[in-house]
Amino acid sequence: MKSLLFVINSLEGGGAERALSRLLVALSGDAWAADKEIHLVLLDDYEVEQVIPASVKVTTLSAQGSLLKSVTGLASVIRAIKPDAVVSYLTRANLAASVVCKLMRIPVIISERVNTTHHLTGRFAFIQKLMVRLLYPLPNRVVAVSGGVKEDLVQNFSVNERKCSVVYNGYDQSELNELSQESVASISDRPFAIAIGRLVPNKNVTMLLRAWRLAQPQCDLLILGEGPDRDMLQQEVDAYNEISDYKIRLVGFCKNPYPYIAMAQFYVSASNAEGFPNSLVEAMTLGLPVISTDCPSGPREILAPGLAKPVTSAVQAEWGLL
Repeated sequence: MKSLLFVINSLEGGGAERALSRLLVALSGDAWAADKEIHLVLLDDYEVEQVIPASVKVTTLSAQGSLLKSVTGLASVIRAIKPDAVVSYLTRANLAASVVCKLMRIPVIISERVNTTHHLTGRFAFIQKLMVRLLYPLPNRVVAVSGGVKEDLVQNFSVNERKCSVVYNGYDQSELNELSQESVASISDRPFAIAIGRLVPNKNVTMLLRAWRLAQPQCDLLILGEGPDRDMLQQEVDAYNEISDYKIRLVGFCKNPYPYIAMAQFYVSASNAEGFPNSLVEAMTLGLPVISTDCPSGPREILAPGLAKPVTSAVQAEWGLL
């Protein structure tokens, strides 16, 4: 029996994680996969917040963010399973899979879910970008989640354009509609807007809070997501709530955010960088007006597909406000 192995950092709450979960669910019910073993390697031992079909064989490592442990752990699993092909999601998993599969001569497809140039920041950014530049040309195929992500990989990281394909995320409208009908506890008894994403610097929630304070919209703001910036952001939220009749709430991670999206007045994103923002498309699918920064990459491709250049002021685009 042939086998296919997927690898990702973890299945916490995030867009890439949700996209892989949906792919695994789709494969579990597809005739193509009926005679194949599907394996999943989670590099980090964190809480699983996404659906994993019972038919998928899961191996959880304890790399906890270490690239070296990711490489050695993945090599051990691949040596034992001997998969016919490997598919990886997210940068660290992509780097590990590129090295291991090249050495073991196993076909590998890596899937880049972020704008790499803008995603890799901080004190080790130079080293991380150098590793991407050295290792991303190795896989048999590179899948970019948006045209902007592909352009970045080709122009800045030596990826062969002929080996790089754009595959947008898929969405099941019937499933989203069904999930949005689930009963949930009321969070706000007033009109509210919604923002969704991990509480990390790239999501730029700080700018969203400051813009909200300046604009003073006549509605509450619910922010769904968790992350290391929560305590710092909570201080800004508390300061705002002391002076405003309308409130901002950090709700935390929500496994099913769709009822809240469906009840919201509009969706807002202030990200510094994206790949192809899932929650923005899901909000549009559920009929919400959307507002987003024109960050690299994704929002402009979604909201203004005919617009080639970055916007320098607010633009009412074809599908939303940039």
